[in-house]
Amino acid sequence: MTEELPRIERHEAADRAGKAALRAAHDLTGALSEDGDDVPEPVVLRRGGPHRSLEGLSALIDEALAENEALAEDATPREDEALRENEALRENEALREDEALRENEALRENEALRENEALRESAALEENGGTAGGSVAGT
Repeated sequence: MTEELPRIERHEAADRAGKAALRAAHDLTGALSEDGDDVPEPVVLRRGGPHRSLEGLSALIDEALAENEALAEDATPREDEALRENEALRENEALREDEALRENEALRENEALRENEALRESAALEENGGTAGGSVAGT
């Protein structure tokens, strides 16, 4: 009754691959924790996922590459739009600075005109014989 079960090469190969994968995961964890400062989480081997053939793996890689290309193409118009918006903001800021400079210049000119008028009035009063207060006091 205790007959030996027949050897199934596929199962033995899966066992060998599983042992090799577990050893590799263990070695990766050891190598990652060699620096001693930051001990990472252990590398975990998941065998419950879908099994892929080489063709399936190739299709998965192609799909990921196509997705990356689509994202890159989608990001390019957004980047162009952001650049245009940034340029518009810079132009707007430059216009505001120019306007502020012109306003500041106008204020300086206005101040200079007031000073000139005050000097003229002062000179005119001195020519007329004194200050306005002196002429009022003299009457």
